[in-house]
Amino acid sequence: MTTDRRIINAQKTQVVLNGLLKGVDQSTAGTLRDPADGDKGWTILEVMGHLLDFEILCNERISGIVAEEGFELKPINVDTLPIEHDYLGKQLADVAAARADWRAKNLALLETLAPEQWERAGVHPTRGPITIDAIALQFTTHDVDHLDQIVRILGLD
Repeated sequence: MTTDRRIINAQKTQVVLNGLLKGVDQSTAGTLRDPADGDKGWTILEVMGHLLDFEILCNERISGIVAEEGFELKPINVDTLPIEHDYLGKQLADVAAARADWRAKNLALLETLAPEQWERAGVHPTRGPITIDAIALQFTTHDVDHLDQIVRILGLD
C-alpha cells in the first residue's frame, strides 16, 4: 500500500467516525457500554478519549522519529488513561473535535515526509523498531477496531 493510500484511508475513517457520532447525545455517549465487554466495557466517551490519546501519542512518536535517530517510543497503559484523563467528565463534542484536529495535524505531518522518512523507525522497549509507515497503518487499523466498538455500543451491528 502506498503512503498516499495510508493517508486517504486515515481521512476516510475520520469521515466514518463523524457519521457514527452524528446524533449521539452526551447521555448516550457517557452511559451505554460495549456489550461485548459487559460492565467493564468502554462507553463512546471512553472510546473517543482513547482515540484522542492515540492521535496525540502518534504525533509525538512520528515527530520524535523524524527528529531523532533511534527515538525511544514510550509505552502507555491504555487501561489507566480513561481514569487519569477523566474521559467521562468531558463533553463528547469537545473530545470529537480535538480528535479530528489531531488527526488533521497527523495527516498534515505525514504529507510533509520524504519517501525515505516513512521507513525511519523508533524503538519500542518491548516491540522493537516501529517505522513511521507502521504507525500510519495503525491509524486505519486502530480506527476500524474502535469504529466497530462504537457500532456495537450503539446496537448497529
